[in-house]
Amino acid sequence: MPLRLQLDAGAEPGDVADDLHRFSVICLQFDSFTDGRPYSQARLLRERYGYRCKLRARGNILRDRFNFMRSCGIDAPEVTKEADARVWQDAVAEIDIYYQPASDSRPTVAMDRRGAAASYPI
Repeated sequence: MPLRLQLDAGAEPGDVADDLHRFSVICLQFDSFTDGRPYSQARLLRERYGYRCKLRARGNILRDRFNFMRSCGIDAPEVTKEADARVWQDAVAEIDIYYQPASDSRPTVAMDRRGAAASYPI
């Protein structure tokens, strides 16, 4: 049976590292939109501990930060209303070119393309 885990913002991902294979979903709790600890938890879970199942954001999350959440390895927000789900889907579609490498391994603009783009007159 798949298990879910909720990590509170102050929890240390290393404390559950040996059991990560048991969880199909880990929810990262955002108590405040100003608290960056869940972003760090996501990066640690993905990069240091190799967690490859679903990471979800729960709590006080903002739509305009969703692409940053994705770059840290968070797959989706937890939403309860269908209208909210559509808003979050729109947030995913807004940005399709990324400069900074991220935990989700999406392609980024190569350094040579950045240099070439800077040489074009405006």
